[in-house]
Amino acid sequence: MATFMVERYLPGVSAGQAAGAELLAKQLAMHLPAEGEAVRHLRSLFVPQDEQCFVLFQAASAHALAETLERLGIAYERIAEVIDVTAEDLARLERADNINRHPH
Repeated sequence: MATFMVERYLPGVSAGQAAGAELLAKQLAMHLPAEGEAVRHLRSLFVPQDEQCFVLFQAASAHALAETLERLGIAYERIAEVIDVTAEDLARLERADNINRHPH
């Protein structure tokens, strides 16, 4: 499964309302797969000053994710495939790099 970022525009929405809406989206996506393809919510980032929400999902394809969002009635601006790199991922890569450079 690939990771996708969904960009949503939420005008006039408070941080609490955005959190509630994203929790609902997560719960609905978990129970309504797109034609047998699972869609998994990873995390949401809300930018109050811009009235934007960026949501990370795992899905088989952008099409499967779009279909799920549309079936749920969740409006979005765009879907883009992304590479989700965490601090833990970077630390793991750094450790592996150090081992490769200095084998015992």
